Amino acid sequence: MLVGVLVGLLGVGGSIVTVPALMLLLGLTATQATATSLVVVAVVSAASLVAHAVARRVDWRSGLGFAAIGVPAALAGAVLSVLLSDLVLTIALVLLLASTGVWMWQQRSPGQASGRAGWPRIVAAALAVGLLTGTLGVGGGFVIVPGLVALVGLPLPLAVGTTQLVLIVNAVAGLVGRVGTGTVDLLVGLTFALGGVLGALIASRVTGRLPEWLLARLFSALVVAAALALVVDAVLAG
Repeated sequence: MLVGVLVGLLGVGGSIVTVPALMLLLGLTATQATATSLVVVAVVSAASLVAHAVARRVDWRSGLGFAAIGVPAALAGAVLSVLLSDLVLTIALVLLLASTGVWMWQQRSPGQASGRAGWPRIVAAALAVGLLTGTLGVGGGFVIVPGLVALVGLPLPLAVGTTQLVLIVNAVAGLVGRVGTGTVDLLVGLTFALGGVLGALIASRVTGRLPEWLLARLFSALVVAAALALVVDAVLAG
């Protein structure tokens, strides 16, 4: 439910919290968690997309274009994830969590619209998000939202809604890349996603009532705490 609340309030944070939660609370390996997380991303983002679409906060053309560019990278990342060891995936996840937490703490807003950027920057951002999703099982909403605002020129509410569309496409591509690997725990993923959907419904009732800077700081503290917990867990396990 916490994952769903984060997605509903910020449009970011769902999967980057899901992966360490699956590892720390349910005992999944890094390989299993990064794969199973994609199920959660797809389901929770789909529920969130419906709500945003009804409110007309989705730019379908920009979202599908951004997502399509990232699909090859998501597929490549899925193959890479299976080849990497659990230790390497855990280290990469800890570094991602820590850097994201620091970056979010410094942000007063997810980005400022500056009109459409050149195609090279948009393509680079889309490929980076796809690779991130495929390899570590994180949707990359914390990258997509500011990317759609600063590079594509979408207003923030529209960027948050459109991000859900990108998350779904990249997550599905990552799952396709893992077909036959036996790393996806579908039951755990769907159960976790159900809680996420309920959390998103709760968030929809309080969206706009809390200051954006406070939400960003809370999210930052949460992901840094998750990074520290993974480090402690790895040390104790070693």
